[in-house]
Amino acid sequence: MKEEMENPYTRKIIPLHSSIKEIPEILPLGSNLNEPDIEENETVNFLKVIFQNCEDGTLNLRFIQKANGEDFKRNEFLGINDVEEVPEILRRYKGKNQYFGVALRDSSVEEPGKKSGIYLIPGLWMEHDNLTLEKEAEIEGFLRGPSAVVQSSLPNKKQYYWLFKEPLGREGIPTIENILRRLASCFGGDLNACDASRVLRLPGTLNVKPNYPTPLLCKILELHPDRQYELDDFKDISPEEKKSYEGGGEPNGSAWKNQQERLESIMQCSFLKHCQEDSKSLSEPEWYAMIGVLAWEVGGSSLIHQLSSSYPKYSSKETNEKILQRMKTNYGPNTCEKIKGLWNCGRDCGVKSPVGLASLKNRKNKIKQEGTKNEEFTSFLILPDGKIAEEVYCDGIAKFAIWDGENVEYQDEILIDGKKYLPLVNEGITTSAVTLPTTAVDYGTLEELVEEIRSHLHRHLDISEDFEIFATWYILLTWVYDRVNTLPYLRALGDTGCGKSRFLDVIGGLCYKCCLVSGAVTPAPIYRMIRQWGGTIVLDEADFNDSSEKAEVITILNCGFEKGRTVIRCDKNNPNEIQYLPTYCPKVIATRYTFKDQALESRCLTEQMTQTSREDIPWVLNNAFYQEQQRLRNKLLMFRLRHYHLINEERRCNFDFGNIEPRLQQTTQSFAVLFANIPELMSRFKTFLEQKNTEIIEDRGESFDGKIVQTLFALHNDGKKDITSGDIAEKMKENFGFEKVSSQAVGKRLKSLKIKTKLDRANRRVGRFVLWDDKLMEKIRKRYLAPEE
Repeated sequence: MKEEMENPYTRKIIPLHSSIKEIPEILPLGSNLNEPDIEENETVNFLKVIFQNCEDGTLNLRFIQKANGEDFKRNEFLGINDVEEVPEILRRYKGKNQYFGVALRDSSVEEPGKKSGIYLIPGLWMEHDNLTLEKEAEIEGFLRGPSAVVQSSLPNKKQYYWLFKEPLGREGIPTIENILRRLASCFGGDLNACDASRVLRLPGTLNVKPNYPTPLLCKILELHPDRQYELDDFKDISPEEKKSYEGGGEPNGSAWKNQQERLESIMQCSFLKHCQEDSKSLSEPEWYAMIGVLAWEVGGSSLIHQLSSSYPKYSSKETNEKILQRMKTNYGPNTCEKIKGLWNCGRDCGVKSPVGLASLKNRKNKIKQEGTKNEEFTSFLILPDGKIAEEVYCDGIAKFAIWDGENVEYQDEILIDGKKYLPLVNEGITTSAVTLPTTAVDYGTLEELVEEIRSHLHRHLDISEDFEIFATWYILLTWVYDRVNTLPYLRALGDTGCGKSRFLDVIGGLCYKCCLVSGAVTPAPIYRMIRQWGGTIVLDEADFNDSSEKAEVITILNCGFEKGRTVIRCDKNNPNEIQYLPTYCPKVIATRYTFKDQALESRCLTEQMTQTSREDIPWVLNNAFYQEQQRLRNKLLMFRLRHYHLINEERRCNFDFGNIEPRLQQTTQSFAVLFANIPELMSRFKTFLEQKNTEIIEDRGESFDGKIVQTLFALHNDGKKDITSGDIAEKMKENFGFEKVSSQAVGKRLKSLKIKTKLDRANRRVGRFVLWDDKLMEKIRKRYLAPEE
């Protein structure tokens, strides 16, 4: 072992000098379970070192026992700053196998113990179950040596850890798993321990697996808190993975065989065959795209070198650098869409990336074994002849309402090219979390339908006249939203008791496939609702002040106003597969406060709710209300069927939005599709947008940047020519009470606003003076200063 500086956590065990199979330290069952704190101290010290650079996050402790018919599994979660409490938790599970998650978790997610719950990754690890003295020396000689070495049971079974100076967040999962596979490949480690959500046996606890006659102590062999690494330190790991499987025993041999079969499936991709057949003349973009597919696979690097070696200017070093460069992007394997931009195969294999061909083969084999399941459940379908099929649900029976352009007929199922489509039925509609029409009903004229909806809103909800009109049209818009590219959100803003829940019930209940996700604190149910139903998300209590816990819900809201803005994740069951999670759909939300995120705030059409004084509004929504809503939903279904193919996205392009901000124009211009031929309504809508635009500018003007801009323009309007950041800071102290504002802070914000300064001398003083650019200043004025009335 290497000589190291003394530190309170360092503990070394003399390495074996003869056979790796010498008798291990064995503890009789129960003899040391209640011994003093040597094992408990070891556990706490170990965790403190492993997570020394993690300021927050949740530790996942897992307890498992499979023996004598017992199949016990339990998760416990504890804040990382409370590791002193770990021994008390361990005592409660005496006699169980005790593990910990190397990656810290986010306790706010639905399943924190799984990969989707990962929050911070403190470093890299490797499990080795078949060590030799030579392999052990090779691992010890890698870089400056591991940060920790743990003997998990027998002397030839060890865990190795390499700690990061700065832990990685969940966005680093693809890169981490790739490097973990490379480490395991190069040193003969366990490939099954390369998942980012892996749990490892906890030092200081006992291995009580039934195949050991007596418990074995899991103990620290080395602990070096000062051995910390950057991600780039691992760039030189050999890409020649196959060597690690030679002589590695049956488990590794089997793993290598499985990986080879996987690579063979992926190489069936037409593009990769092209890379193989035309390797001598392959263009650099195509070569790099090939790397972007195979670099993520165990054995992929060796295959990349093999495919590249026939190129006249092949360089092993350059190829390794490109492989590592691609791995560090964190984007995952290249998609078929991206590849087709370089080389179009003209095929659709039913996968998002060539790596999906391996999973596709497995699925096909499974179908072949289990029998053909050529069925799909859906709530909406466009038939090959252009007919529209929408699901209806009545008295526990779901059918398709099929519109042929003139009439509606109802069918239990639809058969297209031998594939059967069935209505989607799950707890969403059986528990009324999703509301569907029961049938399609004629509504008369469009004007009559609009008036009927508006009358319904007015009788049950107290909102302003303008918002009542636009809420009516927003409801109509939701029923054809998939025919436009952008959408605003309808938002009720106000304190408790001001009618926000009523707002959601009355307006949200009439929107297309209303999906109630109120109270959902995680993004998972929102993604599932959007994917399954493609309806309107109705979200109550959408005040997400704790951005660390709710950031992804904010992401859904920020992305979901425009088509094509999916959230990309690694599939937790198959890290090589990329998930594209949908976000686009209408949303009706209620909050007590405005959003801190200005981009999201600008996408909301907001009604400020106040406690109603109207006596004609019922306090309780009765059965008559819900029956009326159902009748209106049935008429709105007919509206969708009739207008779906009539929506012309280009009709909105001729609408003059005047000086409305581009973002607000982008969010709200879909309304123009519906009332482009109603000049009076368009004019009223424009006035509404101008008021909304002014509110956005006023809110922005209250920010720190806004106060800087106000002060800068005030000084300029007072005739001051030579303005410095110090002048602005002093004036802000005087006008706005910013006691701690500094010229440096103002200077940084001026730079972020693209306002240039120049070091010069003026009026007997030297300083960095603002360079006044009329065009730039006019843009800034419009953004931060509302026009005076």
